Amino acid sequence: MEKPAASRVRHAVKWGIAAILGQIVLAHVSQQPVAAGPFRFGRKKASEEVRQFLPLDQLSPQALWKIDTILDDYSLHRRMPTEVFRSDPDVYLYLVNEPQVTVAVWRALGISELKLQAHPQNPNLFMGNDGKGTQGTCEYLYRSPELHVLVCEGSYRGPLVPKPIRASLLLVLRSAYYRDKAQEVYVTHQLHAFVKLDSNAAEAVAKLTNPISARMANHTFNQITAFLGAMSRWMEQQPEWAHQLADQLGDVSPAQRQQLRDLADRTARKTSYHAMLRGPEGRKARR
Repeated sequence: MEKPAASRVRHAVKWGIAAILGQIVLAHVSQQPVAAGPFRFGRKKASEEVRQFLPLDQLSPQALWKIDTILDDYSLHRRMPTEVFRSDPDVYLYLVNEPQVTVAVWRALGISELKLQAHPQNPNLFMGNDGKGTQGTCEYLYRSPELHVLVCEGSYRGPLVPKPIRASLLLVLRSAYYRDKAQEVYVTHQLHAFVKLDSNAAEAVAKLTNPISARMANHTFNQITAFLGAMSRWMEQQPEWAHQLADQLGDVSPAQRQQLRDLADRTARKTSYHAMLRGPEGRKARR
């Protein structure tokens, strides 16, 4: 299979979920941009801010317990910079809601060795292993077009870390969508990450390496955002490429492969329709 966009995708997601899991154990929206500083260690303000937009009345008692366990005693907090990018909302939401497919795309393109499997009894729970000492689980506690809430449990063991380092992570992703004057659709999203480390020693190291970890976190979020936008553009312009890609995906079901093909076809049709409405000048400006 020819991979015309593989090198660009490789750059866009070179950290990927593997990097997120790595940060869990190693250190670790509104429409208006919010300045992002280093990981924060103060608990009250950040946790209260996030609780204000969590749908507490729609979460199960078990989900609330998992959230409170982290928010009441987290080691680090990071609010990523708000990212704004052009993307079809259906493509964006599909890739956010189907991490197994997203990771399979990375593996098919040779970007990452991360493996992600859905739990057989819980469609909201995914188990990951990067083959380099990091493994963990991520569970969606809440999903909507505007808000995703996940709790991840991870551990890392390597040559210089004889004892596993364990950590818990709460991810809160806020998303919004709007059209500009040219009727182009944009996504804006922002991520809050709360990390709870299982030992004082690990927390001390994380605080010591805080500036590096903050830059890595920003870079990871930025590159994953770039990947999401790029996938939307490729589906708009090269749906046949997405068909070929779907045929190469391992670790996903035939139904998921077909979903990716159908998504590419729908996205390309929508793009052609809106380009026709804009006329020649609109199509030229878009390119």
